[in-house]
Amino acid sequence: MTYSKIIKTQINLGTPNILLKSSRDVSNSDSCDVREISYKKNNIIEKFPLIYYPERIKECNEMNLFLIQRYTGEFALQKTIASTTQKIVWSPSYLAGLKGKRLDLKSVDNIAKDLRLFLDFLILHNIRYEEVIAAPLSDSSLRDKLDMPVWKYQEHLCDRLESNNDISFDYAQRLLRRVRDFYLWSYKRGTIGALPFKMDYKLVQKKKFDSVDVLLELPTMGQAKGFMTAVSDLSISEVYKKKSDTRDGLQPYNEKELASLLSSDIAKKEGTYSLFLKCAYLGGLRSFEMVQLDCQDVVNPEKDSNIFHYQVGFIRKGGIPKPINITSTLMQNLYKYTLSARWKERALKHETIYGKDNPKHPLPLFINSAGERMAETTASDTISYVRKEQKEKNQTVLDRTFHDLRSTFGTYLAIYLIKKFNNLERVRSTLMKWMGHADFKTTESYIGFAKALSNPSEYGAMHQWVIDVYVAVNEMEEGI
Repeated sequence: MTYSKIIKTQINLGTPNILLKSSRDVSNSDSCDVREISYKKNNIIEKFPLIYYPERIKECNEMNLFLIQRYTGEFALQKTIASTTQKIVWSPSYLAGLKGKRLDLKSVDNIAKDLRLFLDFLILHNIRYEEVIAAPLSDSSLRDKLDMPVWKYQEHLCDRLESNNDISFDYAQRLLRRVRDFYLWSYKRGTIGALPFKMDYKLVQKKKFDSVDVLLELPTMGQAKGFMTAVSDLSISEVYKKKSDTRDGLQPYNEKELASLLSSDIAKKEGTYSLFLKCAYLGGLRSFEMVQLDCQDVVNPEKDSNIFHYQVGFIRKGGIPKPINITSTLMQNLYKYTLSARWKERALKHETIYGKDNPKHPLPLFINSAGERMAETTASDTISYVRKEQKEKNQTVLDRTFHDLRSTFGTYLAIYLIKKFNNLERVRSTLMKWMGHADFKTTESYIGFAKALSNPSEYGAMHQWVIDVYVAVNEMEEGI
């Protein structure tokens, strides 16, 4: 159930801030001080995500200040790497007081979404996050510990993993890590008097880099290798991690699962979510790559029937600019999407906000109802809607993620390439090119999994489009 919301608004993080005046409405005894702030130097941040729920405005303010300090680096889990000159000129105590590694707006937005879920949990159960035990935790205080909000939230996430099966193990760990970071910040700030979880220190036997977490780190006490890092008992037990999650992250849909997905109303009904699915299993696109697509990337493939694949250039994983290959079938689906009345209405909203042909704000392919570029999570949430539909119809609920569709595309492509080429090096290079992998290690996992599949000659539910993908591969290979 959703209570709070995220408002993206303009904020001024200028320094130093100066209080010009403070006033109160004397006719209203319940009114608060109205403060007028001025900045010597403005630092305007557009579309900064702020958590909002009027009945719990105090918690919202605390969480929003946490987001701001993560953005500015005032509270950071990674320290700023000091240059050699700085180390010579400044004292260790001065360098230790420098701001840490700041986050970009996208990262802050993701943290805000995760913290918002925690706030909604607090609202639902009518509890406040400040409820902690002001004493060291021990085994004898187990019951008191489990009554604390953060541990109730941990239990809630475990229940979702065990019963509902609507979130992944890694996602649950991330949600809990966000909350743990917020509590660490609150403790450091003095909002809470004690941490409601244990923090122990463990020696990690590996080479120490300057970019390791400095907040939770202790000196190595003269040891040549390894460093001391903090571990917490506030985590999700490994017993909730499915065996399939240990398979190097490679979890392609099998024939039955893919047929179940493609037969859902979400997949069959033409629209944004259906197109997200096609981008994943027809092109192997990641969710963040899909929302990067611009309208100018889309062409009408019927103008040249001899072209079997198109290249669209943008930033792929790791911040590396690489072109992505799109088949003519997928391009046809993208082009058809831009012809719909709903898309044209949203495109008009975007152009009203940013103007037409604005190089800084090109017209996106995927636009939300406000006329803005859709978020990455909008694409990845598609599978949750499919699961919801399957639950309502009392059908078997999919045990796969949105990203697994990319694994499906890569696995079937690897099967085809292995069958086509006798040269394994050519298989590697072609697969790496189409998947946009940064190294051969990831590509090898696809090849190894494809070889291990029994009876890979049948494509099952993939048959309706898999040949089209391979025609594009053939056409591309002939040009090499």
